[in-house]
Amino acid sequence: MTERALIASIDGKVVGTLRADHDIWSFEYDARWLADPKGFPLSPALPLDDPIVDGSAHRPVQWFFDNLLPEEAQRTLMARDAGPR
Repeated sequence: MTERALIASIDGKVVGTLRADHDIWSFEYDARWLADPKGFPLSPALPLDDPIVDGSAHRPVQWFFDNLLPEEAQRTLMARDAGPR
């Protein structure tokens, strides 16, 4: 599987990039978000520091973003509706 990336944004402002590569997730805040005085961490587990990379047992990136999505059945319907892009 190749790396997948998703741009995270709030109100049209890019917050950062979520990446998944071989089941290892990472999140890196965008430089403009970090420079913005109104920029804030998405979660206490995702501080405004270096890129956050999940480990084997501690997975703050995956846990945070997984919890934003609905449960499995609804998630499957959303994925089907979105289709491949």
